[in-house]
Amino acid sequence: MNNLFPAFFSINSFRNRIIALGLFTAICFADASDRAGAFKPGNLYSESDSSFVDEGSKNSEISDTIALERIIVKGPLFPRYLMQIPSSTVNLRASNITRNNSTSVVEELNQVPGIYAHTGTLNTNRITIRGIGSRTPYGTNRIKAYWNEIPLTEGDGNTNIDDLDPMQIQSFEITKGAKSALYGMGLGGVMLISSEEPTAGGFYGSAGAEVGSFGVFKPYINLGGGNNKVNILASYAYNHSDGWRQNSAYKRHNLTTQLSYTAKAFKADLFFNFINLFAKIPSSLNEQTFLNSPDSAAANWLAVEGREEYMKVLTGLKFQSRISAQLKNTTLFFLNAYMGEEYRPFNVLEDRSFQVGVRSFFHWKLQHLDLKFGTELFQNRYTWTTFENENAGKGAGINNFTEQRIPVSIFAQAGLEIWNKSIVEIGISYNLLKYTLSDLNSDTSRFNGNYSYKPVFSPFIGVNIPINKNIRVFSSVGHGFSPPTVEETLMPDGSPNTSIKPESGWNAELGSRITAISGRMYLDGTFYIMQVKDLLVTKRLSEEVFFGENAGKTLHKGFELLLTYWLRKSDGHIVPRIRTTVSLSIQDNHFTDFVDNGVDFSGNQLPGIPTNNLLVLGDIYLTKSVYLNYSFTHHGSQYLDDSNQASYEGYQLHHAKLGINLNRALRMRTKIYFGIKNVFNSKYASMILINAPSFSGSLPRYYYPGLPRYFYSGIGLNF
Repeated sequence: MNNLFPAFFSINSFRNRIIALGLFTAICFADASDRAGAFKPGNLYSESDSSFVDEGSKNSEISDTIALERIIVKGPLFPRYLMQIPSSTVNLRASNITRNNSTSVVEELNQVPGIYAHTGTLNTNRITIRGIGSRTPYGTNRIKAYWNEIPLTEGDGNTNIDDLDPMQIQSFEITKGAKSALYGMGLGGVMLISSEEPTAGGFYGSAGAEVGSFGVFKPYINLGGGNNKVNILASYAYNHSDGWRQNSAYKRHNLTTQLSYTAKAFKADLFFNFINLFAKIPSSLNEQTFLNSPDSAAANWLAVEGREEYMKVLTGLKFQSRISAQLKNTTLFFLNAYMGEEYRPFNVLEDRSFQVGVRSFFHWKLQHLDLKFGTELFQNRYTWTTFENENAGKGAGINNFTEQRIPVSIFAQAGLEIWNKSIVEIGISYNLLKYTLSDLNSDTSRFNGNYSYKPVFSPFIGVNIPINKNIRVFSSVGHGFSPPTVEETLMPDGSPNTSIKPESGWNAELGSRITAISGRMYLDGTFYIMQVKDLLVTKRLSEEVFFGENAGKTLHKGFELLLTYWLRKSDGHIVPRIRTTVSLSIQDNHFTDFVDNGVDFSGNQLPGIPTNNLLVLGDIYLTKSVYLNYSFTHHGSQYLDDSNQASYEGYQLHHAKLGINLNRALRMRTKIYFGIKNVFNSKYASMILINAPSFSGSLPRYYYPGLPRYFYSGIGLNF
């Protein structure tokens, strides 16, 4: 695979690769230093929704705006034009997230090169970025996520975004690679999720519904209003499915509100997000059942009617104040709460989580320099109780624990524009993590105590240099870390695993963004390399008993490409307006030093990560009102275990959607659409459980079968 990469990927020493990137950056600086240009400070403060596919608002499928280089994103450190960002960053708009249907946000993340989202069921997912997070068995870890700047990531690094409703998301900004200097713990990257903001101008709203195969029914309504000072936007969505597998019914309620108050030099926002979910759990299947009866549930989960149910509340109060012409402050107070229970073959879990904290920073802006410094700290209290499962009901209590985590991140960042709009950004963070474990059932204090990890310093430096008007080169080097989860910090007997350490690593990347053909073509290509040490691996004693252990090092390297090209209509309107988008990622992720139970896996590929992913999107706008979307997805082969003895060959999927916009119907904008997912009814595994256990002679259950052919249709009204 090395023949696919430039020469520096063939260098054996990781340190030498970093030096090679530094030399390349120095050469680019030397080239850029011969040019001079004007600085426009206003560029740094303009924040708006953006995307690699600029296709208008949530309720519009067609837009004449295709000047992609003018798109503005929040950026890893400071808001800038997308072309100016000194790091690998992509922004999905709402219309991308609801491209194929509006039931799940996770699956659509596969549009982003470098991301692979496993989707076992609507409530069982795993998101990986550049191969980071692939070893988390049933969820997403090693990635930091925020909803309207409210942390979704808990104190142990677990992140859950699958219960967010796609119709309530305006943009999804993803910065890939180790960026702990910017947002604290998060080895794989950062996700910034934003909902639609309320706007002035009286009363407005939208409503609609989607129906589909397997009893899918999904209505939604958004209502907003206000004036120049006070604005409010409220949204409700319901998601119901009977499920296509046994024991896979799903129901979810989402209610969000945002209240904004704006004064001359002050703005306050109140955010509220309520989620109520009930989902049955079919679990994974062995190979024989997966091939012959993919609609089955695992027998042990079916026997106990495996399911989960929870309520979650996300709240935040954000204040933005301009202290002077150069200095402003942003402070967010947040409080998140969770209460749920899960019925499993081996026990019943009741758990509760309460998280309260603050994120505050000052932003000082001079003519050519931006400075930002602040802190994020919160307290996360997680309590879990297990009971015996007696005939799908709750029996006698087994254990009762609580763990309190206090992560603290203090950060400082600087951005400087020099030499013909060349940009340099640097950042550093100081990170602490303390936790307290309490065994609430024990008469003794043998498991109780206060624990902490060593402080972590995480630096970052990135540069972005213009080669000419349409070509910019960027390069960055950053450090990241991720702490062990609650399960990984506990031994099978419930005692704390005090020897375990956070994963940490360095990420280096080199890329270029290019616009051409009068802005109708946009290309974003990135080479990256990442080394991770103290790899956290899951040790299983049974299906329900597992713990974490640090075991060696891994090396991640790859290439990511995003290409968008528009073919405009001719003057005679004979040729329809056509857009093609290609998203490609090629990865080589392997163990460099990994010995487990006396077996040396060094040199083996990491399981659960496809070697390559390809997405091709075709959009044909037949008229101003009628459009046709087509999607082709290819996920390459991946190994199922650390020994690389078992593998899955990969799969391809085809999706199609026809939409009609009736902008004057009933004096309101109306859209109607019809779609088919998995047009050719392919059988595939949409999620892999790596190193699946095999006990008592049973076959390992590696596979979560993917959705078969699925029909859906919907209608939306804007007023």
